[in-house]
Amino acid sequence: AGKKEMLEHLQVKTEINVNDSTRYNVSLEGTQVKDVFMEYGGSAHSHFSRNTESVKNYFELLADVDNYPIYYHCRIGTDRTGLIAILVNGVLGVSINEIYQDYLFSNFANLASFISRIAFA
Repeated sequence: AGKKEMLEHLQVKTEINVNDSTRYNVSLEGTQVKDVFMEYGGSAHSHFSRNTESVKNYFELLADVDNYPIYYHCRIGTDRTGLIAILVNGVLGVSINEIYQDYLFSNFANLASFISRIAFA
């Protein structure tokens, strides 16, 4: 049902994968998949510094209106996807306090349960 909503209502045209593999691509029929692999782990600073080229590649895709509407994801949706969300919000002028508060919502996710379900899929 979610895929149908993405295709028919939202009319997603491009899927950008910021995961470190293609294993979790949604690959919606009729969309183009762009892999912008990002490494995972380490401190927030090293996470960003190890992925500067990937972030640049992501923003190049974001700058091309022919890619819209865009859906982007990583594996779980907090760290790599969160980094991109923080940067996009910053570029759009969202205050650092609002960005921080928004990111804190990921603390309420039951990631342990989610990870155990997808690890054995």
